[in-house]
Amino acid sequence: MLDSQSENLETCEVTQKDPEVDLPAEPVSKGANMLEMFGLEDQLFSRTVSESGPPDVSLLQFKNGNQYEGNLMNGRLHGWGKFTWEASGITYTGQFVNSQISGNGRMEWPDGSYYEGGFLQGKRHGTGTYHHPSGITYRGEWLDGKKHGKL
Repeated sequence: MLDSQSENLETCEVTQKDPEVDLPAEPVSKGANMLEMFGLEDQLFSRTVSESGPPDVSLLQFKNGNQYEGNLMNGRLHGWGKFTWEASGITYTGQFVNSQISGNGRMEWPDGSYYEGGFLQGKRHGTGTYHHPSGITYRGEWLDGKKHGKL
């Protein structure tokens, strides 16, 4: 469930590993829609379709306070959107593919740290930059959510 992901985050300090948010990576072949995939069928509080913007932009608000605003396709998060985890204060703005964080985007943590770059199935992947408020920055390659390659 999305709100339980924040319990796995660690505070990022120089001596600790980077914080990560691992969303469930449901294979597309299983055909789960967005609510089923995240285990939130009973958590949807409201859905609002934008009348002023593109017809596929929706605002989903969940009983636990989580919120998604962005593109939907066939009941799935697909295209550009912003997901906010209310309990942890983490936000992700970027691309979703079949209800998975995949493509380019930016994840921000309440302490001011952020990652901007590529994602694949909810994990940092490809080229990206992680910045910690202390001034420590890693620019480079990521593989399966971990730093990979040369600095």
